Amino acid sequence: MLLFAASCEHLVRVCLPGYGLTDEAIDFLVSSCGKLELLDLDGNSALSDASLMAIAQNCPFLQGLSINMCARLTDVGVFNLAAHCTRLTMLSFSNCPGISDR
Repeated sequence: MLLFAASCEHLVRVCLPGYGLTDEAIDFLVSSCGKLELLDLDGNSALSDASLMAIAQNCPFLQGLSINMCARLTDVGVFNLAAHCTRLTMLSFSNCPGISDR
């Protein structure tokens, strides 16, 4: 993952569903690929709000994020994401018990 992210600074779409990614891997990915517009992280159950904060801080062009089945994420992370990613128009988070519908 580290080698992949380091060599792909112009990526705009990344789909990594169910790869067992960690917060550290997401932090490295988004800090290396700051032009991301679409990110699919479905089923990466180890991710926490730290990943959402890293995305919020490093992905100003993000338009779509899919985080279905990421059970450790919470409303706090989603609120931070929404506050920083002003271009975000699609957010999918089904089967995330820590995220409410408010």
